[in-house]
Amino acid sequence: SILKEEKYPISFYGSKAKAASKYDISDEWVVYKYNLTKEKDVYINGEKSTYGNEIKYDEGQIDYNLLSNHYGIYYGDDYGEVIYNYHEPQKENLLIISNSYSNAINEMIASHFNKTYIVDLRHIEYFEPNEYIKQNEIDKVLILGNMSLFTKEAYFTNINLENYK
Repeated sequence: SILKEEKYPISFYGSKAKAASKYDISDEWVVYKYNLTKEKDVYINGEKSTYGNEIKYDEGQIDYNLLSNHYGIYYGDDYGEVIYNYHEPQKENLLIISNSYSNAINEMIASHFNKTYIVDLRHIEYFEPNEYIKQNEIDKVLILGNMSLFTKEAYFTNINLENYK
């Protein structure tokens, strides 16, 4: 559940605005705080780690500037694979195939599952969906992203689609 909405006194320029050098249009940097207190292990590209810097950001421990990637700093950068393990084997396992559009809600969604595997196809060299699902005992698959995730051929060049023709 959402605990609160937090507004920061900075102008937020998303990646599209920065790429176009459009600094006359900005958004207010707003995040939603969720009630996520369950213990978990997080793995980034196979290494146990932490994902995102919400606490450090809120405590002013992150040195950022106007052009910083606030979204990536706060919620976590883009990686090929992020795994949340809540150690609740009675619950299902989930695979999320997404680009950075899901970063803000990955942990909230993952908290409802035993293990959640988040795969960003832009950062994986080769992906075989059926094998991945079988190997990780995935029960459900969720595909999230902006339109380019579904329309740009570059996202699908690293997926083995032979079995899907």
